[in-house]
Amino acid sequence: MINIILTKSNTPAEQLSTKLDFEKTLFLDRDVISLEGDNKKSILQAIDRAHSKKQLVIYNATSEDMLRFIVEKTHVDIVMGMEQICEKDSLHFVRGGLDQILCTFAKKTNKTFGFSFADILNSPNRPRIIRRIMFNLSLCQKYKIPVLFNNFSTDISEMRAAKDLAALERVLRKKGSFTLSQR
Repeated sequence: MINIILTKSNTPAEQLSTKLDFEKTLFLDRDVISLEGDNKKSILQAIDRAHSKKQLVIYNATSEDMLRFIVEKTHVDIVMGMEQICEKDSLHFVRGGLDQILCTFAKKTNKTFGFSFADILNSPNRPRIIRRIMFNLSLCQKYKIPVLFNNFSTDISEMRAAKDLAALERVLRKKGSFTLSQR
């Protein structure tokens, strides 16, 4: 499993990553570029520069319009942060950021959706983020979209072992988890 760390390359993080059973560690600016924002032109230019340097491009979604633009018309490798776009859920459904239309476009354009353990860890409202991730994972399973569940940490203290991330992903993918059983 590959560990993606959103900090500059440093040896303590790389050593900890190997201790946590990751095969390879990708660092910000060396192997990966992380983008966010609403300016389409500057994002397209940054994507072209990153691909010329053979870097992995990650986009952190900021709005529904930009998420749709990124999924439909750009060559971003990983899209993440969809579950944090909407502040409130609807009364009748979860607003996880993804919908059926975005999932069909993502399948056509070979996008990968990334889910960050650091977002769960640092969230002031963890149950809401977990529920939205579960909803988005179910849509990704339905439309057969590749998913990357990773640390995406900005600090060494946010890193977790590969086995822990795989176990959390298995729990989040299960239907009916985190609900009370009926008697």
